Amino acid sequence: MEKTRMAAETLRSVGLSPKYKGYVYALHMLCLSLEDFTCVHNMAARLYSATCEKYGVTPRAVERNIRFAIRRAWESDRTGLMHRLFQSYGVYYTPTNREFIAVLSDYMRLGEGPKAVQLRMW
Repeated sequence: MEKTRMAAETLRSVGLSPKYKGYVYALHMLCLSLEDFTCVHNMAARLYSATCEKYGVTPRAVERNIRFAIRRAWESDRTGLMHRLFQSYGVYYTPTNREFIAVLSDYMRLGEGPKAVQLRMW
């Protein structure tokens, strides 16, 4: 539960709005990638299939909705955390779904995400 809360805070901190379906799908995928980062390397077979199964949607719907949510966040936050994270990875265009999930997963796993400093102190 704590992992889900931290993932939700991270998504909101980069500008993803919970009003989009893509937010829910990205949240699920981010939580799965935190459990096992290797699934990011095979997103179609592992993350997309698990998300489709959980929510009863097609891979195309998951892809489209996450891409839309990322694009809206990217366009609305020109100087915030989203741009700082992705420009440091050399991405000056809207990140792909894979890049988005991988970078945020790294951000959280490496202790830079919300409340990460507090969690390391325990």
